[in-house]
Amino acid sequence: MKASRCGQIGAPLLVFFFVVLCRVAPAVALSSNKFDELVDLRLRRVQEACGQLCNMSAANLIPGSPFGHVQQHIPCKSIWNESGIDAQRETNHAPATLPDAWVDEFTMGGRYPMANFCRETHNPGCNSAGVLDSRYLGENAQTPVWGRAWVDSIVSQARSHTLGGTYGLEETGRLRDALLFDQGVAIKGARVLVIGSENPWVEALCLSVGAAEVTTLEYGAIRTDHPQLKTFTPDAFRNAYLAGSIHPFDMVVTFSSLEHSGLGRYGDALNPWGDIIAVARSWCVTKQKAKLIIGVPYNLEHEGIKFNAHREYGNVRYPYLATNWRLLWRHPSPTGQRVHVFEKHGHQKSE
Repeated sequence: MKASRCGQIGAPLLVFFFVVLCRVAPAVALSSNKFDELVDLRLRRVQEACGQLCNMSAANLIPGSPFGHVQQHIPCKSIWNESGIDAQRETNHAPATLPDAWVDEFTMGGRYPMANFCRETHNPGCNSAGVLDSRYLGENAQTPVWGRAWVDSIVSQARSHTLGGTYGLEETGRLRDALLFDQGVAIKGARVLVIGSENPWVEALCLSVGAAEVTTLEYGAIRTDHPQLKTFTPDAFRNAYLAGSIHPFDMVVTFSSLEHSGLGRYGDALNPWGDIIAVARSWCVTKQKAKLIIGVPYNLEHEGIKFNAHREYGNVRYPYLATNWRLLWRHPSPTGQRVHVFEKHGHQKSE
């Protein structure tokens, strides 16, 4: 997922933070039929809660440059309250295949092709079942303490342009360019939500260019004494939101995170709309005209799912990923995790 975890193919997404995690202990072993049945029951609930937001028909795409956009009602209340969205996977180990009944949703009716990542790459992290398998959802963060002195040292590196982050100086520089796309007007004094981070390089970068406060949403618990940082686990954030104590954010930043959502690799349950719902939920907790900065694998020639490692985005899926956000800027370099900047569009309606 993560902006900070294990590289482009190895970082779990915060499948998304807002709904209480389903912490029922997964079965040690399930028959194929039983697994399919449990997934089917859960995904039907998720699909009902999601409504037209999860209808990725080509008919919903409004043409435009560079990849058009999608304008759709976002049912904030229902996608916050459906526990199946953030459920842990039904088995202890990552599923090696998708249930046949839901392949069409994962592949957007065949427009978004799927390939087997392990078969194509022979990655040494693949297990005997031919998938990548880690469990982060519901576990402690890999770096559970973000001390003030350490964070300030990373902020200093960011200010001197020596911060390599998780992906090196070049990728860090591209994210900095995105944060300063408008000469730093949006980020100055902003309250920023960072989706998915286990070491605070994205947070430090935001603070270094003028953010007033950064809130991090992460699977595992993180403690910090830094006065400009706050951290939440998914269930804690949801409880705070429902209690009315989460104030709308000015900006959302996510890097190498969304592409993993709903593929089962990191303990999360299968969900063909996991990335779409994650961004929609961020829309629900932001101010009007808020900015969204996304860095995900960008691949126009071979867009699709590299199961179960990640998704790669291009003209087919990106418009749906950014539903109700309008593109303002994107990095001129088309390689790697190309960074895009969006502005919130539309108004949240009462339900």
